[in-house]
Amino acid sequence: MFMPLAFLSGPDMMIVVALILILFGGKQVPQLMRSLGQGMGELQKGLEEAKRTVYMASQEVHAPPTPEPSPVRPTALEAQSETPLVTASNVTVPAEPHDSASA
Repeated sequence: MFMPLAFLSGPDMMIVVALILILFGGKQVPQLMRSLGQGMGELQKGLEEAKRTVYMASQEVHAPPTPEPSPVRPTALEAQSETPLVTASNVTVPAEPHDSASA
């Protein structure tokens, strides 16, 4: 990016400031700088919002789809039994009650 003000030395900057005062007047310079500062602030807010929007969109694109949870339905044996069932691979066996007095 080419920045012409970066190459100005002290006397050159004094000439630029004098020209601004002559063109805009002493009363309008603070208003001009205030407006310039507000405009830069709005520009920065807009850039941050655009970055956030692009980031969120990229996260949605790269995120794996979430599967729908399948409803869990009790089997006929589970529905009839009062004791909980223990399931190991393909075998379903009623759980034995734990008796702490026998231990």
